[in-house]
Order: sequence, then C-alpha cells, then structure tokens
Amino acid sequence: MDDRTFGDSIARRLTRDILLGRLRPRERLTQDDVSERFGTSRMPARDAIRELLAQGVLTQDGRVVRVAPLTVEDIDEIYELDGFLHGIAARRAARVATPELVADLRTLSAQLEDALTTQDSDRATTLNWEFHRRVNHAGASARLRSLLRMMNTPRGYISEVLHHSDTVIKQHALIVDCIERGDAEGAERAASEHIRAAAQDVIAHLKTLHVIEDDVQDGDAPTAAELRRAVAAHTPGV
Repeated sequence: MDDRTFGDSIARRLTRDILLGRLRPRERLTQDDVSERFGTSRMPARDAIRELLAQGVLTQDGRVVRVAPLTVEDIDEIYELDGFLHGIAARRAARVATPELVADLRTLSAQLEDALTTQDSDRATTLNWEFHRRVNHAGASARLRSLLRMMNTPRGYISEVLHHSDTVIKQHALIVDCIERGDAEGAERAASEHIRAAAQDVIAHLKTLHVIEDDVQDGDAPTAAELRRAVAAHTPGV
C-alpha cells in the first residue's frame, strides 16, 4: 500500500474514531500523534490530516489542528449522505442479484442474529460489515465504492453504539427480501432508511459521552454544504 492510499485509510479510521467518540471535539492532533496511533510514518499521517481538514472533520488555527465540534445536525447529514450511497448500491444489487448472492446474505443475516443474541460483539461487527460489503460489491461501481469508503458508517457501530439489535435484523431481512425479488426501489429505500436510522443511535451514544453539541459553536463544525462538496470533490482511486 503506497503512502497516499495509506493516508486515505488513516483518514477513514480517524473519521470513525471521531464519530464513535474515541476522539473528542476540539482535541488537538499532530502528525506525530497520528503516526504513533497508527504505526506509520509522518507522510501518510500528514495526508490524512489534510484530507480531513478539506472535509471539515478537522479544523486548523495557525499550526494547531483540532477535531471539529460535532452537532446533531452534522450526524444526521453524514448518515443521510451515507444512506443515499448505500441505497444506490442496494438498488443496483437488486437488478443483478443471483441466487448465490441472496443465499450468502441470508446466511450472514442468520449468523449476525446469532452473534447479537450471544452478545459476541466482535463477531457481530465483522458480520455486519461483511453483509454491507457483499451488497455494495454486488451493485456498486468502483466510483461508488470509493465514495462509500469515504462516507463509511463506523465499523464499531454494532459493538459500541447499537441499542436495538432486533431492529437491525429486521432491516437486513427487508433489504435481502427486496434484492431477492428484484425490487430495486424497495431495496434502495430499505438500505437508505437502515443506514439513516443508525444516526439516532450514534447521537444517543455521543450524548452519553458528552461530546456532541446541540448547536454549532464558533463556526467550526462542518456544514451540509461542506460535506456535500467533500463527496463531490472526491476522486475515485486516488
């Protein structure tokens, strides 16, 4: 993996850490901090910081870089965009679905239900990620997959944030049902609503950690326009 690709990977992981409350608003970040956190050199750490500054996830005052404050509106916007992209992938998956894909998704859903029932959070996290990866790879182009990686729902959502596991199982089943019968519009709607519903769990989680704000302060938090520009400006494969 070259430095630039590694920088993209670090940027995604930092974003997940912020959305899960592992990095707190206004917490200072340096290239050395990021390098040590991910065991890498300064160059990919610098690239990751630059990318997140461009997206508005981080802010900079002079030479000081900090985590941008998060508001309820920010979380809603991020998951709305992510849901939109997952919906497109599910719609396309419904149009090209094979019996093998449907069988794989049902197996993953059953295994996820078992993992959630036994409270095996690490296994549940992996299975949830694999379920969405299978849908996305079945229906998404390279460009769409690149955007999905940038806006990816935090992989630790199941283990750290999820409050209603039975709801997730039902939502996954609905997505698979729509894909199996070739209902492209239904699959898009089900996948989009599934991702967007996660925002409420994330908001509740961040509020318990006292890291989310009800209103934007100091003009630091990214706006909807800034997030959409970040998506539009992202170049696949870079």
